Amino acid sequence: MLEVDERTETGAPYQLRLVMAPNRSLDWQQNKKVIWALGVLCIGIAAGFFLRLGIWMILPFAGLEIAALTAALYYVSWKLSYRHILAFDDAKLLIEKGVYRPRGSWTWPKRDTHLEIEPASHDWQASKLTLHCQGESVNIGDFLSREEASRVIELLRGQILCKIRPVKT
Repeated sequence: MLEVDERTETGAPYQLRLVMAPNRSLDWQQNKKVIWALGVLCIGIAAGFFLRLGIWMILPFAGLEIAALTAALYYVSWKLSYRHILAFDDAKLLIEKGVYRPRGSWTWPKRDTHLEIEPASHDWQASKLTLHCQGESVNIGDFLSREEASRVIELLRGQILCKIRPVKT
């Protein structure tokens, strides 16, 4: 997922802001609805077996099943909440990476920063994007689709120098 925010008014904190995130089918609120629906179904079936046949051992396993589903969906939702944020102003580039809040942050001068593009080895993969500045490098957008990575490259070409790494044969 790629969100682009361009500001043209004077005094704005940035001119261009890119927010990159993995694509996800459901957010955590929607996952909770799925958990509740499956929980009611699973516990209902277990309760039916208990009341009709007296098989009480099904109830704890139904609860464990819902707990495992909840843990798995929470983990996946947490991993898909990862963000890469690039914010450009006149003279500098701010890079932030993290889940819920920035875990890593870099501020580099625009004139010393360049984007290295490593072409994809297959048609279904996106190009690998790496920002470099004064000996430091940061990979960005590892989770982007091919079209989104192309859009990021197009947007960054107007801001910083972009170099294509030669394909290894």
